[in-house]
Amino acid sequence: MKITLRGFLFGTALVAVSASQVFAAEPPEIQSVPASEVVRVTDNSAVLPIQPSGAVTDDSIGRVRIPQLLSASQAGLELSNAELIETWSTDPEDVFQPISLQEVAPVPVAPQQFQQIAPPPASTLSNRLFGSPSRNRSLLSENRRANAFSPGASVVLGSESKGRKTTDVGSLLGRSTGALGVSTERRSPIVNDVRVRGSQVGQLLASGSYWFPVRQDLDTLLSKIDSSIVEDIIVIKGPYSSKYGPGYNFVDFELTQSPRYEDGFESHGSSSLNYSTNGKQWNGRQSFWGGDSDYGYRVGYGIGTGEDFESGDGVSMPSSYKTGNLDVALGFDLDDHRSLEFNYMRLDQRDVQLPNQVNVIDDLQTDSWELIYTVTDMDLVDRFTAETWYNTTQLQGNSQDSGKRRQIPLLDETAFINQVDGWNASTGFNLAWTWDDGAGGELTVGVDMRYLQQEYNEVIQWGLFENSNFMLGDPLTAPFQNTNYPLPSAMSSNPGVYLEHTNKVNEDLTVQTGGRLDIVFMNADQGLNGAFTFGDSLETYNNGADDTFRQHFQLGQAFITADYALDDNVTLNSGVGFGMRAPTMAEMYSSAYFATVTPQFVLTAPAGNSLLKAEKRTQIDLGFTAEYENVRGGMNAYHAWVKDFITLDRAGTVRQGTTVVQPFFGYTNTDLATLAGFEGYAEHDLNDWFTTFGTVSFTEGATTRVAERIIRLRARSSTPPHLGAATALERKSRCL
Repeated sequence: MKITLRGFLFGTALVAVSASQVFAAEPPEIQSVPASEVVRVTDNSAVLPIQPSGAVTDDSIGRVRIPQLLSASQAGLELSNAELIETWSTDPEDVFQPISLQEVAPVPVAPQQFQQIAPPPASTLSNRLFGSPSRNRSLLSENRRANAFSPGASVVLGSESKGRKTTDVGSLLGRSTGALGVSTERRSPIVNDVRVRGSQVGQLLASGSYWFPVRQDLDTLLSKIDSSIVEDIIVIKGPYSSKYGPGYNFVDFELTQSPRYEDGFESHGSSSLNYSTNGKQWNGRQSFWGGDSDYGYRVGYGIGTGEDFESGDGVSMPSSYKTGNLDVALGFDLDDHRSLEFNYMRLDQRDVQLPNQVNVIDDLQTDSWELIYTVTDMDLVDRFTAETWYNTTQLQGNSQDSGKRRQIPLLDETAFINQVDGWNASTGFNLAWTWDDGAGGELTVGVDMRYLQQEYNEVIQWGLFENSNFMLGDPLTAPFQNTNYPLPSAMSSNPGVYLEHTNKVNEDLTVQTGGRLDIVFMNADQGLNGAFTFGDSLETYNNGADDTFRQHFQLGQAFITADYALDDNVTLNSGVGFGMRAPTMAEMYSSAYFATVTPQFVLTAPAGNSLLKAEKRTQIDLGFTAEYENVRGGMNAYHAWVKDFITLDRAGTVRQGTTVVQPFFGYTNTDLATLAGFEGYAEHDLNDWFTTFGTVSFTEGATTRVAERIIRLRARSSTPPHLGAATALERKSRCL
């Protein structure tokens, strides 16, 4: 076997060969040289050994002795643009060739000159710190790049968190220019809610350890992930991947893995501190990382605090917070083909003010564990990956904070007092087998499982019902004191199988296809836990019928996408996909908890409906990208049709005189909803250090009539006559 390394020599620069004398004598017998001592220096005519103690005889030139390393010119060799080839071989005939040496006068040894390694181009550094829609994908690792194949996919690098001073993953996506079609609802400096093409909770899934919020008005999908520990984020805008579970839009983030060092053990550390004058926000982080050739570690701790900030017109907004987070990564290479990666995260948040919500977060704790086992070059498969995780969050909150009461006077006017607590948990696994065809294509087959749990309680006291001006029917004051509006302990179990195939048809065309099959089982506890239900069970209270909490959904997905290079500069991309999603536990089982889920009202009360149908979405995408020497750009348009779209339907209102105090909403399906829009970007390098750029995105949604209003659900025949077909919301509005 041969291993060949190629380089070049210029003029009389130092080379790794030297000779002191050349004798034209009769050749003795050939002596072999150890393979590790052989270097071939050739301009198609010369071969010499490198070791200073070595000796070699060639039957065409006699003996060459090498007592020390010298420059080429001192050795009497004239080499110009000679090619340096280092070859290990056990066959002397394969090493030695005839040489031709031109003797020249020796010259003094010149000082050694070392070529300075140039730093990375400024454009690459700028892309890593601030992002670029056109170039972020090229900076992904090879394995991650395949996940960003879908049309319109956006890539955001974790290194942008340093240039843009972000907190959680939501704030990083909201500020990056690479996240086209992604918007962020900024609830506080450390709590950000992501929207992809107008998606809502349930339509957007986060990978990694499969995250979802405890309450959609308090924590969010990505608010528990510190942006500084993320390697990269891939946003898939449509049902164009089968690896993440049943859904339409996916946020695939990869945590920074433990490092490896081929030259032996190394250890490093860094300290950072950010300060913002508005709100007096301090955010600091200390990190340590290191390892050896077959293992690595990373440990970091961040802490932050902030006060209320002022809006542009000088209004103080309650947005103070205290936060701390710990992250640990450990990695081991068990051998050349097997590796193990472990990640742990801990987040603590306290006294988090949310200016656009009724409640504040008194206390939130999140713990997350993730373990990934990878095997490559197996006999029957090229790569096998096994991933398992568990994460859980607990939170408590209320609306009694003085800043909150000052911001929302209605809370004092209605004597509204509440206590909120809740928790959720996500656990599961993902097993994937991948075959590489060696020509740019691969096939992945997998099986996965997600088991989710969720519960929250909201115990309320208020004086709203003590004033007859709030009554629409008979006054009922006592039942609404210390009343719980819960999401009872609920579960969702989702096993699934999936397949993805990437086929590089030719140099210009690449096609990706995939699909998955899922079944989702859902149920909730029947215990009232302090809820007032007019004597009914929670099922009847929510849905007007018993035996409705236990549900299951059969889901499917299929897609095809393609990239076609018109020439060296322009590439067309397209996709057609179909996907389904089951309702979330909050959409199924919540009992009209109080939250700001629509911007038009301070207080709203969304009620669940366990008779919801699964959503079904069909989507098409068409776009292009163009890259020239100084100009880059791209555009992507899409249209989606969503059958049985899950949305909120207004079902009742609390009024004080003629003033609307609080509307009641219920989750329901619509016949059809449509989403259409486009995204685009353009970049122009005016010179080597100045680039102009622009991005644009647009989304428009519309729904048809409500297919089955929640207030029209049929009740069982055993329902008391005085309740009729009324649902929970009708009964509330009747009393109010």
